[in-house]
Amino acid sequence: MADSKSSSPIEALEVCSPPWNQAGFPPSAAATESLLRFSKRLWNLRVPIRVKLSVAITLIVCLTILILSFTILIRQKDQLYSQTVQTGKVSLNYFATNANIPLLNDDLVRLNRLIKDAASVKGILYAAIVDRKYTVKAHSEPNKIGKPLQDFQEIEDLRQDENIQYFNHTLPSGSRVLNLSRPITFKDKELGTVHIGLSLDFINQLIYRETLFILILSLFIVLFGIGVAILLGIGFTRPISKLMGATREFGKGNLHHRLNLKRQDEFGDLASAFNYMAGELDQKEAANARLFSERLQAEKEARNLGEQLQ
Repeated sequence: MADSKSSSPIEALEVCSPPWNQAGFPPSAAATESLLRFSKRLWNLRVPIRVKLSVAITLIVCLTILILSFTILIRQKDQLYSQTVQTGKVSLNYFATNANIPLLNDDLVRLNRLIKDAASVKGILYAAIVDRKYTVKAHSEPNKIGKPLQDFQEIEDLRQDENIQYFNHTLPSGSRVLNLSRPITFKDKELGTVHIGLSLDFINQLIYRETLFILILSLFIVLFGIGVAILLGIGFTRPISKLMGATREFGKGNLHHRLNLKRQDEFGDLASAFNYMAGELDQKEAANARLFSERLQAEKEARNLGEQLQ
């Protein structure tokens, strides 16, 4: 009884143990072996040359387009940003030059007429002219005239270009703005400051449009490259298939078979060589057949002559 009770747990373990434990192999070894077999099968997989050629050309075209698109997009982004900033600087200089006399005379009508012209420029969110006490004298939003200029929120990338200062900030609405400012002077005396806000969202929208255009153009180029790759693959495989068919015919003994492959390239030269080889073999076969026939005829005549002599 004691022996039967003590042996039952061992038997249960042997019954419940997984098959790989009984064989002495861990589960990871079996998975690795299966993966190696699959990799070997995949490596030995037969891939037609037209597929290889199409994939190679497609990869080259895609890689080239990717590099060119990335480079062009970076340059376009910098150029669009610089162009927008330059447009803002031109407008800023125009306002600073034409606002000194009206600001000196406190001519709010002329100042606001200048600002109204600024508000019509695409990409400019706001324009404002303030005096030395930072009181708004003219603004694209008339309700802010006569009030102190509000502090800019979340200022980033503060830069100075000669007498022009520009930085990024965020409006209460959440829009990102590039603010450009320049002092308004008269006979080297500072009368106030002009501010222009350029929409960074507008710049990003321009960049997005350019990016979309380049991506669509790249897609068409890639599709064209794939089409060319497929045509080249077909152009390579069809002559090879015909050459293989001709080789099989020659192997069967059909030396009258000829390749009808008129191409002005290496495939055409190879087809001519095959046809020449077939012609030479056919002539030799015909010559051997004649010799064999003549030999048979000679043997027959010799037998007849021997019979007559007997």
